[in-house]
Amino acid sequence: MTKDMSEHRTYIQQRIEACDENSRAKLFLYHTVRMHDFQHERIIHIIVTALVALITVLMVITSVVTHELMFLLVDAILMPLLLAYLVHYRTLENGVQELYELTRRLGQ
Repeated sequence: MTKDMSEHRTYIQQRIEACDENSRAKLFLYHTVRMHDFQHERIIHIIVTALVALITVLMVITSVVTHELMFLLVDAILMPLLLAYLVHYRTLENGVQELYELTRRLGQ
């Protein structure tokens, strides 16, 4: 999705410079539909990230309370997974914020 977002950003930036008023309206409509897709992806990822964070916290608490090796192994798996989700969500969030600027430019 981040590659798709980057390609879309590049495409819109190139087209903004070379479009007239009629094609600008069509480009704005296309961009709005794509923004909806990216925003939907961002919402899904924040939900998944929050759930993984909640499960990770609960497992860490469980492993501290029980001192079981099995729970420590689960923690060792969940921590990198949570980190990966956080990095990916940050990338999506920053990408959507950059696309908002293009939306403002298109709306002028």
